[in-house]
Amino acid sequence: MRIVFLITIILALVSASMVGCRKVAPEDGAGDSGPDTDTDSDTDSDTDSDTDSDTDSDTDSDSGWDTDDYPVGDCQTDEDCPQGTCEPVPDEPGGYLTCIAPPDPVDGPSESPQMDECENSTECDTGCGCFLVTTYFGPTAVFNQCVCPECDDDADCSDPVNQICIPPGAWGEPMSRCVYAECKIHSNCTWTSGGYCIPHTDPCGPPDPPILMGKFCHYDDDPCWEDDDCPDDFQACTPGWDGMGFNCEELICPL
Repeated sequence: MRIVFLITIILALVSASMVGCRKVAPEDGAGDSGPDTDTDSDTDSDTDSDTDSDTDSDTDSDSGWDTDDYPVGDCQTDEDCPQGTCEPVPDEPGGYLTCIAPPDPVDGPSESPQMDECENSTECDTGCGCFLVTTYFGPTAVFNQCVCPECDDDADCSDPVNQICIPPGAWGEPMSRCVYAECKIHSNCTWTSGGYCIPHTDPCGPPDPPILMGKFCHYDDDPCWEDDDCPDDFQACTPGWDGMGFNCEELICPL
């Protein structure tokens, strides 16, 4: 009897233990917490993804340009150009973004009237204009001069392959002008990786407006991007004529 009684007690304890190990369904809908959590996670993920995607898309749209096609420039939107518009030169993917702001022709004598070629555009040939220009070879002089457009596109330049037609208003140009072009768009710069086709202005010339020398290839591993990157005050960041990027070179300006 005592043995039977002990066996009964043991069986009862084992049965109770098994009941305690069973998975108990949570009350008040707690069993839905697992799926809800996954749903929230998916929703958050979708929301973040959509938000990021929309934000990037809106940013590109607001800027007016796809940054993959226009990675560098003086501007990104018209808001960066208080007196003009932000446009690529040339007007195609890979063109360098810059502010287009044609200067107004003059209407009156300059501060150097003895050097003036004109006082207003009526004194210039048809299609030309009277503008204030600056010379810097020797003593700097500012005077009025008749300026005429040189081109409508590259084909109008004397060397269409190695020149580019700069539109009026770009880099202070009063009228269109043909300048040297080692490259025209970024994809032309393939000597090494990270090539961009950028403008180069004369480091010896006036700062405003600068005098555009041409467009040249600049690469990510070039030792300089601007004159301030050069270790010597008498150096300038200039393009090599071999098409292999920019370097710091001794600056020798005409007296």
